[in-house]
Amino acid sequence: MEHAQSATSSPIASHRIRRVLKRNGLIPRAYTVLCMDDGAAVRLCYQIMRILLVDDHEVVRRGIRALLETQNEWRVCGEAEDGLMGVEKTKALHPDIVILDVSMPRLSGFGAAKLIKEYCPETPILLYSMYHSPAFLDEARRIGVTGYVAKTEDGPTFLMAVDAVQRNRPFFAA
Repeated sequence: MEHAQSATSSPIASHRIRRVLKRNGLIPRAYTVLCMDDGAAVRLCYQIMRILLVDDHEVVRRGIRALLETQNEWRVCGEAEDGLMGVEKTKALHPDIVILDVSMPRLSGFGAAKLIKEYCPETPILLYSMYHSPAFLDEARRIGVTGYVAKTEDGPTFLMAVDAVQRNRPFFAA
């Protein structure tokens, strides 16, 4: 995650706090851990959640980017126009979450999700599509993505899906 506020931090304390939060299902959008010399003082601050957006339609990417960036602590760190580019950008950028369209040229969202899970297994993935097929939902679950949302859902539902997925909580709405 990208720091929204710079400060000296203890990598050991930071790792411990992240592990405890993750164990309790609380993946913080962002945090910085500050420790005094005695290790007693700890402060949590917010960081920016970095999102990779993968869709073959530029106008759709722009619209989703605008929607995502209504949330102060979310930023699109990169975009890709097909699944293959999405996999490569995931490996290069290490985003906190990947949002993939299902239907794309060169490599579908399902294919890209499989490869991303292979290379970056901890990266949460949200698939979205105009298709409301139960078979698509089943395939998404089988691959191991964290969420699936239909393009016909409203903006608040899409934002709820992103929020759930970035916390590693399943969100399947179609």
